[in-house]
Amino acid sequence: MTANFEVYITNFLAVILLLLMSYTIRRKLFLPKYELKDIFSLFDCTLLSCVVEPFLFFCDSKSEDVPRFVILILNSYQYLAYLSISYLWFMFVFKHMFGNIKRKYKSLIAIPLYIGALLLLINLFKPLIFELDVHNKYHRLFGYYIMFDLNIIYMASSFVVYLYARKKNGGLSLLPIWAILLPVFLGTILGSFFPNVSVILALVAIALTGVISSLQNETIYRDHLTRIFNRAYIDVLVHRFKHKKVIGIMFDINDFKSINDTYGHKEGDKALLTFANALNCSNFTKCTCLRYAGDEFLVFINSTNFKEVSKFISLLDENLNISKRDLKLPYDLTYCYGYSLFDSDDIDFDTFMNIIDGKMYEFKRQYHNI
Repeated sequence: MTANFEVYITNFLAVILLLLMSYTIRRKLFLPKYELKDIFSLFDCTLLSCVVEPFLFFCDSKSEDVPRFVILILNSYQYLAYLSISYLWFMFVFKHMFGNIKRKYKSLIAIPLYIGALLLLINLFKPLIFELDVHNKYHRLFGYYIMFDLNIIYMASSFVVYLYARKKNGGLSLLPIWAILLPVFLGTILGSFFPNVSVILALVAIALTGVISSLQNETIYRDHLTRIFNRAYIDVLVHRFKHKKVIGIMFDINDFKSINDTYGHKEGDKALLTFANALNCSNFTKCTCLRYAGDEFLVFINSTNFKEVSKFISLLDENLNISKRDLKLPYDLTYCYGYSLFDSDDIDFDTFMNIIDGKMYEFKRQYHNI
């Protein structure tokens, strides 16, 4: 009964902690919507599991008095919840580091989750992950280690994605990757060797608290409308780009004043948000996107090859066309741009900004036939 009491206490405290974080998550995180969706789902999945687990342990202690199918379903749910938490964490890390994911890739990423769900469905009829004996007592089978490995795949992959993005992008992420990986890893290991010791959900709740707190620090670097990085983030990047060469691109939306005057400022905000989302969706690992001022945006590509600019512009045009079709925009969302190589050992940042600003306005003069 002592083990059960510990489960009740740890999960109760985890639920309280998650509920206290609820307001922060729902109201105060300035992240792109596609990232918030995964954070919300991760939060809700963990919270529900924290509620289910004590009830599951209670059912196990009164196993002969509880219907067999109830224990079976609850255990199956917890397995699926653990795997879903790992999947959602990977999705969040990927989107936070690279930008949104195309739909065709989401299905590939979800394959381990689908495999786990299929195994759990089979387990309902033919035990291979866990079984219940004649007294409705829970026992692990060899399939447990398959589920364990599927969780490890997502967690390990999130770490690889994080390191790869940090190396390629050149920007700075405030995401504390170890804040969740270490507690989840420790909780999983403990749960594997000591089935009656269940602390993983409490550790996940603590880890999420650390992640949310760190992400709140990004608020000062996030534009409140578009939720991409703002002008303040430039100082961080300039420090990061010291003794490096990167390509900078300045963008300016064409006829933005006309959009505001004709369709209203609400539609103007929608145009800015649509353009920012298109920039983010065009992010191919090496890019950092910022809103510089008004309808001006900056993109830094961690490369010295100007062919990367052509790739980015091609992806941007493709994404803007998709947005125009899907959102049924009553106007063309076009832009002018200028770009150059920034070498911090050769010129200062203000001089570099004047260069790309001048090139962008030369493009704009051509656009307006001046």
